[in-house]
Order: sequence, then structure tokens, then C-alpha cells
Amino acid sequence: MLTHFSWSPLIIAALVANAHVIHPSLSSATSASFMPSSKPGPLTGLLALHVRRGDYIEHCTNLANWGAGYMGFNEFPGFPDRFKVPTVNSEGDEALKERLAIYNPHCFPQIGQIVSRVREVRASLLQTTKLTRVYVLSNGRPEWMSELYDALQKDAREQGLSEWEHIGTSRDLRLTREQKHNSQVVDMAVASRAEVFIGNGVGVSICSATIRGLLMHRWKISFRA
Repeated sequence: MLTHFSWSPLIIAALVANAHVIHPSLSSATSASFMPSSKPGPLTGLLALHVRRGDYIEHCTNLANWGAGYMGFNEFPGFPDRFKVPTVNSEGDEALKERLAIYNPHCFPQIGQIVSRVREVRASLLQTTKLTRVYVLSNGRPEWMSELYDALQKDAREQGLSEWEHIGTSRDLRLTREQKHNSQVVDMAVASRAEVFIGNGVGVSICSATIRGLLMHRWKISFRA
């Protein structure tokens, strides 16, 4: 069933209307463009980056307390990035502090950590994949997103890499009233077809993007955490 699943006309319309924010090729997207059985190619040069903010500051603390690992499909064998649930020798608040130091770079990373991870992944793929665009899936505040944009471009210049041709975010999307209630679905659709996707390994919605991407015969190396 999943191989013949595609997004609704509501979601496809949102992707087409926002192609200038996400990727130019989406301007001609159809339902078949996201149907695994049609074997659509990736959105060439696009790095999709999932950075959850808001309620995740509390959620990540809970995950650290529970000793949770990556979720569901994000644990597929063969994925290049793994997460080992940490064991700590301390107790109480000190134990939580130690766990958070390990969990937060994966679950609630700061801008410096995000930039470092993007640089690492981009550099590791230079021989095979030319990444030129970024789409940030995030509920972060506009001023925080602007700071991330500046940091990504500055790091690219300092590392001798080409500046990103375009960096778009969830906040840049122009959606109808009906589409706004489904904005996370729009983001998942983008993540499933990005040439490279750096996801939050503990995120539920990202599991959906992962499995759909694999059904479209994407290489596992394209999904990072």
C-alpha cells in the first residue's frame, strides 16, 4: 500500500506554490512526484535539515530521563549514524546533567552544533554529492532562524566551501488556512525527497519521512541524524 501512497492535492498545491522557497523542481510537482512506485528522483542539491524547537526543550529532558534511543525506522541497520543510549555512574540531578550533555546535540542542538553537523555531512559527501540548497524544517522563532541562516553562510565561507545558493525554512512558506494545519506534512514531503536529510533521530514525524524515502529507493547514506 505504501508504494502507491502519495500526498493529497492540498499538500501538493502547497509544495508547488512554495517551490521558490524549497526547490525549483517542485513547481511542476504532481501526486506521482511523491509516489514510491513512480520512483521519483531526489531534489538535486537539497539538504533538508530538521531542527525542532519549542516544546522539545522539555521533551528532550524526558527522553534523557527515560534513556530513550532513536525512534523506530531511524534505527534501520545500515544507516551511517547510530545512537548509543548512555550509561552514567552518577545519580539524581548530576546524572540528568550528564545525559543531557549527550542527548541535546541529537535532540535539541544549539546553532553552533547544527552548523558543525551540516559542515561535517557536506564535507563527507563532496566527492559524490554537490549540496547547494538548504531547507530547514523547524518551528523555531523567526529571529532564531535568521541567526541560523547567517551562521550557515558564514561557516561555508570560512571553510572555503561555496555559499549556499538558497536557504529556506518552514517559516518562509506561504500557506492557505487549510494548509497551515498540515504544515508538518509539507515538511515531511520535502524531507523524503531531499538529496540529503539530516533528521532528529528521536522525532516521530521524521520516522515517516525516513520510511517514505527508503520506499523511493533512496540510499541509506542520504539519511543522517
